[in-house]
Amino acid sequence: MLQRLVLLWPRIKQIIVDKYKIVYSSKYLLYTNTLSFIALSGLGDVIRQRSEMYINKQQKYDVAFTLRMMAFGIICGPKQHFWYTIMDRFIVKGSIHRIVAKKILADQLLFSPCSIVIFFTCMGFMEGRSIKESKKEIKEKFVEVYIADCSLWPAAQSINFYLVPPHLRVTYINFVNLTWNIFLSYTKNKEPEMELNIA
Repeated sequence: MLQRLVLLWPRIKQIIVDKYKIVYSSKYLLYTNTLSFIALSGLGDVIRQRSEMYINKQQKYDVAFTLRMMAFGIICGPKQHFWYTIMDRFIVKGSIHRIVAKKILADQLLFSPCSIVIFFTCMGFMEGRSIKESKKEIKEKFVEVYIADCSLWPAAQSINFYLVPPHLRVTYINFVNLTWNIFLSYTKNKEPEMELNIA
């Protein structure tokens, strides 16, 4: 069996390389980035819910919430794809260090706040919430999420912009997003703490 696998390995390797070239070609890159974001968004929520079910034995799995997380990927996948394309096209002047610094600043000051607002707005819409309710939730959770964002993404983006080839940057980010989406899923599903009225 092992000998047969060794003999077949060059053929298997060539098939993998050929498929890689297709899915990461400019023709299919948008679809690859979007589908990977959708899949990993769903996986992040599965991990979050399974972890909570392990801790809280009575909790039931919410399939609808996982599907909403995946549906959000239909919006966010293309958004990620075009954002990195725009940065690679327009942020090109200066040394490599200045370019990376500019991209990280643009990501943290422009893309991240917008992404947080879009996340809670879209998820609220899919849950049947009103605009007023979504605004209230954003107001309650934005600062917590943005602080967490600033603690994760600058370091992750430094690796991305220094070491990862442009066509693989969104795939890399999507895998980092697996961890981030667990946090987002938890934060979105978390009920706000009740205020205590002390007479």
